[in-house]
Amino acid sequence: MSKRLRKSRRDRIVFGVCGGIAEYFGVDSIVVGPIFVVAMVFEPRFLLAYLPMALIMPEGDKSPQEFDEKRSKEFLAYILVALGLLLLFKGILLNSYVLGVLLLIVGIAYLLKIRFSR
Repeated sequence: MSKRLRKSRRDRIVFGVCGGIAEYFGVDSIVVGPIFVVAMVFEPRFLLAYLPMALIMPEGDKSPQEFDEKRSKEFLAYILVALGLLLLFKGILLNSYVLGVLLLIVGIAYLLKIRFSR
């Protein structure tokens, strides 16, 4: 059976979209939700992506899903790097270079820490 992206019925704050994304990737939802909120603050188009997902994504089941802590940490690190790059590219217009570089450095450092702590 293939894994499908579904809204979470057991791990939801608003519509369960972030909980469903977390379950799909096998990460903790405490990582996905705040990242999505921060992304919406810096890029309001994320809200335009969230609303259709809330309407279109089917409901999931209530069975508990296990998550991998190491995978959650890697997911967080990749998101920090992506947000840093996004802010650097947007920084050309908004002068958000410092925050972009900071997120990029923190994300890369966190990824390196995870990779070499095996």
